[in-house]
Amino acid sequence: MSESSIVLEERHDRVVLLTMNRPEKHNALNAELNGALDAALLRAQEDPDVRVIVLTGAGEKSFCAGADMLELSGIEKAQAAPVPGAMDPNRRILECPLPIIAAINGYCYGGGARLAISADIRLASTTATFRLPGAEYGLAVAAATLPRLVGSAKAKELIFTARRVEAQEALDLGLVNSLHAPAELLLYTGSPRQGRPSMGSWVQYGLGSENDN
Repeated sequence: MSESSIVLEERHDRVVLLTMNRPEKHNALNAELNGALDAALLRAQEDPDVRVIVLTGAGEKSFCAGADMLELSGIEKAQAAPVPGAMDPNRRILECPLPIIAAINGYCYGGGARLAISADIRLASTTATFRLPGAEYGLAVAAATLPRLVGSAKAKELIFTARRVEAQEALDLGLVNSLHAPAELLLYTGSPRQGRPSMGSWVQYGLGSENDN
């Protein structure tokens, strides 16, 4: 396992687990986390032995609560300057040639929801909640990507009302693929459990025959 402190990187066979590590801030995205996450995604993408990337947030309370509004508003000083040449992590996810699984544990709001929506597969804990509060700031977050999951009309409703969506409703809408007990979420995404392959294992082996030829 390698750590940049703000993004943790773990390897399970050919699956890389990336953990956004600002639990005291609900893993909110600031300049430092954005830069570190982009760099970690790029490292995984360029590693020929990696087949699958899993993205999650530290702790059980939050996947990612969105942008760090204290830093964005200037109330708190940025802990790191933007990295020259760094890509927006959301764009990096959208353009990544490897499948990305979002393991959503807790709050998945704003920019955090945007990251999850851009992933290829979304697995959520039963305690996960979703919200797109951008309309409160005059923004339409995930307007380009959410409709492909829930349809145009429902996407507009969620974006315009900024209402909270509980885990079961997210599953019913097609926003997530499946729900899991919080303690089992990462076991299901990253490594075999009780002799059964995880989602990451299914994806990497499913891709194996094509990629190896």
